[in-house]
Amino acid sequence: MNLRVGIDVGGTFTDVTAFDEDRRELVAVRKYLSDATQPAAVMESITAELASDFGADAVSLVLHGSTAALNTLLEGKGVRVGLLTTRGFRDVYEIGRQWRGEHVFDIFAPAPKMLLTRDRIFEIRERVGARGEIIEPLVAEDVRLAVSKLAACGIEAVAVCFLFAYANPAHEKAAAEIIRTIAPDLYLSLSHEVNPEW
Repeated sequence: MNLRVGIDVGGTFTDVTAFDEDRRELVAVRKYLSDATQPAAVMESITAELASDFGADAVSLVLHGSTAALNTLLEGKGVRVGLLTTRGFRDVYEIGRQWRGEHVFDIFAPAPKMLLTRDRIFEIRERVGARGEIIEPLVAEDVRLAVSKLAACGIEAVAVCFLFAYANPAHEKAAAEIIRTIAPDLYLSLSHEVNPEW
């Protein structure tokens, strides 16, 4: 048996489907109550049931989606977030990769709605090169000052996205330690952990 398992976590229910690649058929469709306070417990129940029904080694791929996360983005109801980025790259968040869809040649195309405002984006003096070499050391005081300002304005989460952190995450890791010391209750996201690529 060669199962592909799809899991979609919603606010009320977590839906699970299991597809057997060998037999080319859907072998399980299940629904579990979601529990935002104990998400690991829900996943443990799913894992235990699938292992019991199909064997512990049957799963070859797990695909995870989150309706709860998608709805948060679409409805704009997420927590207040701050962003720390490499000095000189504050605008990259808005510029992105310049994908404009159907408006590719329209210089008057409406700007997309940003998930955080410019006043919550802080530039940090640091620089890592494309091959992971340290070009400019991390200035810890920049991180401390930025986090203090973010915490004072009610930020609940901080994303750290330094240039080329996937090649050398040392600066992001150092910034994370500073953040955890100053504001241990802030949720922290590091780009080299979320998506370690260019």
